[in-house]
Amino acid sequence: MKKVKIKKITKIQNEKSYDIQVKDSHHYILDNGIISHNSQDLFPKAIQSGGKGVDYSASTIVYLTKAKLKTGSEDDLDLNASGIIVTALARKNRNAKPKKIKFEINHTSGTNKYKGLEYFCTPENFDKVGIAKVKPNVDKKTGEITYVPGGTKWYVKHLDKSFYEKQLYTSKIFTDDVLESLEPIIHEYFSYANQDEIDKVQEEMDAKYAEFEADPDFDIDSDDEGQLFD
Repeated sequence: MKKVKIKKITKIQNEKSYDIQVKDSHHYILDNGIISHNSQDLFPKAIQSGGKGVDYSASTIVYLTKAKLKTGSEDDLDLNASGIIVTALARKNRNAKPKKIKFEINHTSGTNKYKGLEYFCTPENFDKVGIAKVKPNVDKKTGEITYVPGGTKWYVKHLDKSFYEKQLYTSKIFTDDVLESLEPIIHEYFSYANQDEIDKVQEEMDAKYAEFEADPDFDIDSDDEGQLFD
């Protein structure tokens, strides 16, 4: 390969990137000269954690664990569950703040893409999103409507109606307009402010999980590892 000199290094803002993967190959050179590296599918956790950074340094590492999903409609053939609840713990993420999220996979209906969005439908975001646990209050003299936080049901402004949580996850409630209003809120929540914050968060995560990952018998699905998700 011909050697070249670096003329200039310019720092740019973080952008999404994607891995190109070839089976059984850790790195390779494309016809156009692009080198793909660190694109293998699976490494032991000791390497993932960064202890062998020369071998592998992933941009994103996510630990998954599962629990039984019970809807109340199970029968004797359902093995006491209608599906699974997946907890995804972002152990490392250079592209977004590492967070813990949960999603459900129902064996009959699949995954509901709206579940989890209610986390961002807070009274503070109600003016932008129009969904929150609030109660409309009409001033009898002026007719002005204000929205008071509280209650167990979710008020949906564009439908002028309140719903229980189990009724919430539909396209009728999470319309395209609602999803569009949620996008910048969610983006800000997961975005790093700068490179310094990325480095700081990664150092904190390394320290937090070092003891678990140093154990050669570390198993993310074992009962002992449940506290990882606390």
